[in-house]
Amino acid sequence: MIEAIGIWEGGISNARLRDLTGLHTVQVSRLIASYIEANPGLLEHEQSAKRYRWKSNAAATVSLDEYLSILVTLQRQGKQAAEFIHEVRVDLTEITPSVYTVLNAACATSKAVKISYLSMTNPKGQTRVIEPHSLIHVGRRWHVRAWCRLRERFSDFNLGRIRAAELLDEPSRHMSEDDDGWSHFVDIRIAPHRHLSSDQAEVVKAELFGGAEKWVVQSRKCLAMYVIQELRAATDPDAQRPPDYQIEVANAIELKSIMFSKS
Repeated sequence: MIEAIGIWEGGISNARLRDLTGLHTVQVSRLIASYIEANPGLLEHEQSAKRYRWKSNAAATVSLDEYLSILVTLQRQGKQAAEFIHEVRVDLTEITPSVYTVLNAACATSKAVKISYLSMTNPKGQTRVIEPHSLIHVGRRWHVRAWCRLRERFSDFNLGRIRAAELLDEPSRHMSEDDDGWSHFVDIRIAPHRHLSSDQAEVVKAELFGGAEKWVVQSRKCLAMYVIQELRAATDPDAQRPPDYQIEVANAIELKSIMFSKS
C-alpha cells in the first residue's frame, strides 16, 4: 500500500496512512520507518510538508489500476480513501461463490467438473462435463478455459452462464499444455484508424502509444478476440469507422482465422 500511495499521490504522510489503515500515529511511523529501511532511496523527507516525497526518478512498480483497486476496496470498508475518485466500470457478469470455488478447486487439482451451462444454442441449459485448467478475467466477464467432453475440444465457458457446478472425483485428461490455443501466442498490432486525419492520428499515438506509430499486444491465441474487443479496435476498418472506432488491428487479415476460431 505504501508504494502505491507514494507513486500515485507523489508521496506519503502519517495522516494519510492513518486515514487508510485506522492505525495510530506511532504505529504508522513505525510502518513508514520499516518501509524506508527496506527500500532505501525511494522516499525523501519533506519537513515543511510533513510527508515523504516519492522520488521522481524511482520506477513505478504499481500500476494505476492496482492503486485504484486498493483505494476502492478501502473506501468500501469505510476508510477515507477515494472520495473524489469514481469507478464507473460495470461488471455485468453475476458469479456465485458456489460456482467459482468449484472451478477454482478443479483448476488447482486437475479434476473434472459437471456443469449446467446456458448458451444461445441451449438457452434452457445443458449438462456438460468439462476439464478446467485456467480462470480468465476479460473486461467485464469471467471465463474458464476447459476441455469440453461433449464437443471434444478446448473452449471458453462464461462463468455467468454456469448455473451449477459439481466437482467430480475424476482426473482431467487434458491439460493446459495440450491446449494449442492456450500454449501459443500471437502479436496483435494496433494502429490509429486509417480513416482518422493525420492530426487525429497523432492524438491517438500520443494518448495510447506513447508517440509510437503502432502498439503491439501479445496475447494467447485463444484470447486474442477478447483482447481486441476490450480495446475496441476495428477489425473491418471500412465498416467500423471513427468516431466509434479510433484504433484498428493492423494485422487483422493475418489474425482472421484466430478471431473466428472456436478453440
